[in-house]
Amino acid sequence: MHLRYALLALLGEGEAHGYELLKRFNQRIGPFWHPNIGQVYQLLHELERRGLVVRRAEGAGSRARRVFRLTPRGERALGTWLTRRPAWPAPLREEILVRLLAAERGGPAAVLAQLERQEVEYHRYLSLVREEAPGPDASVTRRLAHEAALGQAEAHLRWLARCLETTRDLVSGRASSLPRRLRRPRHDLRTTHRTPHARSPILTRDKVSGQLRVSGQLTRERRVRWWTLACAG
Repeated sequence: MHLRYALLALLGEGEAHGYELLKRFNQRIGPFWHPNIGQVYQLLHELERRGLVVRRAEGAGSRARRVFRLTPRGERALGTWLTRRPAWPAPLREEILVRLLAAERGGPAAVLAQLERQEVEYHRYLSLVREEAPGPDASVTRRLAHEAALGQAEAHLRWLARCLETTRDLVSGRASSLPRRLRRPRHDLRTTHRTPHARSPILTRDKVSGQLRVSGQLTRERRVRWWTLACAG
């Protein structure tokens, strides 16, 4: 979990107790990542067992607090992690994909309804993200975190727009406007075949030369054009 390295980085700026670390984290990252205090203390205890942080008691009695400090070993561990190759984007485990899977049983119209509902929610979320814009005194990390959230929401909406266009074409039967992989496969023009049409060409291979030849009732101009399309496949 990357949160442990965030705690090491924050402790590198000065010792702190769990609630103070959570407050610093929220100030630096913003409202887009929501760890709870239980997670923070669980990771602090793990880091302590590994010798990456140490703690001391501050105060006495029921008001005593556990204050944590970064150790040299923890500093080295943080530096080593920063030199590692960055991770790829998280796997796609979006709820909308499961919704589409479930709705597909009802046909394209049911899928379209789910996409339209999701688009409304994404627009609502984008509005909330824009309201959380960092102030002029915000840290660089806070500003970049906001840009990440904004860019992600906008990317989701662009993806939804393409999905909506494709699904609406399916609903209306305009298959010609779909991506080629979603259309009905066309007949391979490079395969030897005959059709009922009197002017349909025949593509054959010469037994001696091995070259492909076009025969049939075609004018020279149409023969050249047909041959070009056949080679282009």
